[in-house]
Amino acid sequence: MAPSLECPQCSFTFTPSGAGPLRCPSCNFAGAASASAGRTRTVAVGYGGATGAYQPVPTMAVAHPTAPAYASGPVIQRTSGSAITSFVLGVATYVVGWFGFALGPLALVMFLLPVLAIVFGAVGIKQTKDPTVGGKGLAVAGLVLGIVAVAIGLLVALLVMLVFAMFVAAFG
Repeated sequence: MAPSLECPQCSFTFTPSGAGPLRCPSCNFAGAASASAGRTRTVAVGYGGATGAYQPVPTMAVAHPTAPAYASGPVIQRTSGSAITSFVLGVATYVVGWFGFALGPLALVMFLLPVLAIVFGAVGIKQTKDPTVGGKGLAVAGLVLGIVAVAIGLLVALLVMLVFAMFVAAFG
């Protein structure tokens, strides 16, 4: 029993009669056809040898229609500006922290930088949910640096108030 074939031009499924050239009964196409029953196989019209008749000749297998599609090239990511800003502000908090109390008015900046690092870090993390935007590590690092700086600042402020209260109580 001959396998059922599918015409590549009109997608009509037919069983070849075996007599004469292989042609689609629907559109009269005389070219390649693929087997539709069992395994996938391509059949092409070819020369039959000594008899001189054209007969189906098996050729190479066709690609599976479920083959995954791949991207044409690498996806280029841009780094989030908020993530970079958060990281820079987080690092700057510690640099300014070493000199902040000695420089007077710059001490006020020391309390503003970590808050800004936290805000920009949160925005940067939200922006990096888009696969075309990178820099999530910078945003997380800036956020952590800001949170740790706020915690250290609160502890130092609490310690200063405690020492001041003890001084007032002792020498009152």
